[in-house]
Amino acid sequence: MQEVIGNPEVVEHKQIPTFRLQLFEGPLELAWKHCDITADFLGKLHAVWSGQADTDANEIRHNVSYIINEMLENAVKFSCSPCVELDTGLGHKKFLLRIVNAITRDSAMQFQELLNKMEKGDPSSLLIERLEFNAADPNLTGSGLGLLTLMSDYSVEFFWKFAETDDSEFINLEAHASLPLE
Repeated sequence: MQEVIGNPEVVEHKQIPTFRLQLFEGPLELAWKHCDITADFLGKLHAVWSGQADTDANEIRHNVSYIINEMLENAVKFSCSPCVELDTGLGHKKFLLRIVNAITRDSAMQFQELLNKMEKGDPSSLLIERLEFNAADPNLTGSGLGLLTLMSDYSVEFFWKFAETDDSEFINLEAHASLPLE
């Protein structure tokens, strides 16, 4: 099974310098608190690398931190692998992000269904619909609210690649995101 969803033009990371970070499961346990710390660090790093004035650099720091935190939290929440890999970079007035991890086959099928719905609809309309739906059930997880916020409010474009692994229970998920910096 290999499935791709989204805009393939988002996959530009091979053409720009990247920063790679791998988060491993271990004595600290890979948890959401690590996502926030990692996102803040990378946001500050890319703001400096952008070479923008302080005001623009602050916005870049915020936006980059936000997208990394959202994407990394999803990867950590649903991951079945002991490692989550991140590649980040700046290029062509964009911030580019790639996250790789493994998820269960069932999670992959549910996520593909959600992504296909999101790809066919208007992100702003779907965001409002999801907000209303989530308000009715605050314990709901996996609704795509974070991804819809990134699409609607930050103009982020995505590309997703689902591929078989050696273990038939798991699917390798490669998520790419492109955030405009203008």
